[in-house]
Amino acid sequence: MNRPPSAPFAASALLCALAFIAAAAAAPFAAAPAVAAPSGATALQDTSEGMGAAGHAAAGPDLGLRVDMDAASDFPVPAPDGGLPPAVLFVSPRTGPFASLGRGAQLGARLAQRRFGGGTELIEAPEEQDAATSLGKSPGRIRAAAGHLFEGSLVESAPYYRRLGIPVLLPFIDSPGAAGLGPEFVPLFPSVTEQGVALAVSILDSRQRPPAVYILESGEAALGEFADAFERALRDPPPRGRQKRPALAKGVKVERVAAESVQDVAEFLETVKGNRKYAVLLAVPGPFAIRILPLLPESNLKSALFYGGAALAVRDVGAAWASLGFTLNLCVPAKVPDPKDAQLAEFANLYRQTFKTEPVWSSVSAYDAVKLALLAMATGDPMAYLSSPDGNAGIAGTYARDRPAPAAVIQVHRQAPESVAYLP
Repeated sequence: MNRPPSAPFAASALLCALAFIAAAAAAPFAAAPAVAAPSGATALQDTSEGMGAAGHAAAGPDLGLRVDMDAASDFPVPAPDGGLPPAVLFVSPRTGPFASLGRGAQLGARLAQRRFGGGTELIEAPEEQDAATSLGKSPGRIRAAAGHLFEGSLVESAPYYRRLGIPVLLPFIDSPGAAGLGPEFVPLFPSVTEQGVALAVSILDSRQRPPAVYILESGEAALGEFADAFERALRDPPPRGRQKRPALAKGVKVERVAAESVQDVAEFLETVKGNRKYAVLLAVPGPFAIRILPLLPESNLKSALFYGGAALAVRDVGAAWASLGFTLNLCVPAKVPDPKDAQLAEFANLYRQTFKTEPVWSSVSAYDAVKLALLAMATGDPMAYLSSPDGNAGIAGTYARDRPAPAAVIQVHRQAPESVAYLP
């Protein structure tokens, strides 16, 4: 890069601060109430150690999403609502490193309630609160639920949701195991495998294909699942409509690199020859993505394009990488507001007018989830509505059980700082 020699040092204070913030992500979930991380379950969007490519728990294929139904044995059977309006429960974090992401989701949920919730109410619960407390206040009124950024809180709440017999829309959980919790649980978030495929397709569809692809990955099972899907799609890509999408040329090297420590990455960087537009998948937790950043300006990856899952789509990571001039291509569950898309533009304008702030991708996801919950409640048979084989339309696309949730790749770089504004 044509950058003054002092640039990496000038940015070091920022990087240190961001590293501290990101590293602190591990602490709240270790010390939080049981709802935050029961039985080893971890935060969906937590970018701390132990998290997968999109921030899910790295506990194997089912990711530990097992429900203890005995936990709800003392939970009250839903009583009559006493004439109060039916309600949707929305759960999101209020404190900790993901409070801003939760705030964006909270506002998106409120906007959906204003537009589609006539005759109903939105009950907002902090995700840090015990599941039984959140649900036990108004069990007779709650007819649907949405939210949950943390798998831990979802696992804690699942037996209570089942006892209530209500649908739960999940706009953030990316674990493939979430769909196995039961028919009441409706994942809307693209799974880690879908995110890996989306990132690979964005590379294959780019005008200039990379001379080599490097996959930096830790030893976590969930990160491996993300990396596997990415590599498979590069070698055997999904079709583009009815046309076959060409795979990478046989001569293009795809190399998987163990990245369990900063030293691992430093040793790898010494082997990279030439400064070319390589593609690099960051299948690593967010704090680690920030820790290795100071190594890159003096490496042969100065011109590389970097790719990452939703776990990296948070302001700390995006801002840190953009500050040193690197480009991050991040997979998110919904497109950021795009003036070319009429629905998204309408949503963004209404959101700005209502809340005097910019929407973020979590706002769009939460809006879609609460909208679908309200429309499902209005039918009188919400599970049938949500199980429609034709799917249900939201701003981000059509959600259906038998089709991947919509995914989009956004680009964060120094020349487009406004894209960072859409990251919580």
